[in-house]
Amino acid sequence: MLMTRQMVDKRSRLLLQYIVSPYTVEVKRRGFVDGTFSNLFCDVDPVRQKAFDDWFKSLKSKDSYTIGCMIVPNAKKWFEDVLTTLVWLADDHIDLAMELLRDRARRYPRSYDSPSRVILSSEFVRVVDIEHHELLSKGNEYVLSEYMLEWVIGLQRRCGKPWTDCTHVYIPVIANSHCFSVEIVFADFTMYVYDSDHSCLTQSQPEQILEPMAVIMPMMACYAMTRLNDRLAIVRNMTTTRQERS
Repeated sequence: MLMTRQMVDKRSRLLLQYIVSPYTVEVKRRGFVDGTFSNLFCDVDPVRQKAFDDWFKSLKSKDSYTIGCMIVPNAKKWFEDVLTTLVWLADDHIDLAMELLRDRARRYPRSYDSPSRVILSSEFVRVVDIEHHELLSKGNEYVLSEYMLEWVIGLQRRCGKPWTDCTHVYIPVIANSHCFSVEIVFADFTMYVYDSDHSCLTQSQPEQILEPMAVIMPMMACYAMTRLNDRLAIVRNMTTTRQERS
């Protein structure tokens, strides 16, 4: 299904096709149109591409730029890193991508939002690590902090929605300049790790990195009336890019 033509810069163009396909090659994807998901692999609109190129060339080294709810202090360097092949992305690159996904879900809830799915940021991983240190130091006297509860009830801007009725949580994790994604499925008591390059981390590193989350997440989920085990046991599968922590 193709959406209605709209006028952009005095010329008409077609908005994104809504398609579902296992293929990323455009020729193969054309046969999978069902009106559910947008085509993320379509060609970039050349007019918008030129507008961005002109804007990027005009940027000065110290210029800041606001994208969504984030302020990028050195926008030229920030975009150069995004556009340059093999350059390491920083935490705020990843977090902005998550923020844009949340923003799109807020603006187009019928197409993109799912109340049962929560998208977090890499900042969440850092605060969970701090909370885990508190747990280790206080032992039986430990109580989950009010700050962590703000994430559960949706007051943190890098969450944006309460965890009530949440079934899936998506979190980007950055370690040793390497990024991988975590999908937490509450019904499975499992953390699924998606890593495109196993060679960047040793066998034990993902387990060590996710250990605080395995302990703290069940405590947080119980405040959203989601029953989990006291902790998440660890299972890792090295035969595919999908590694499991259950």
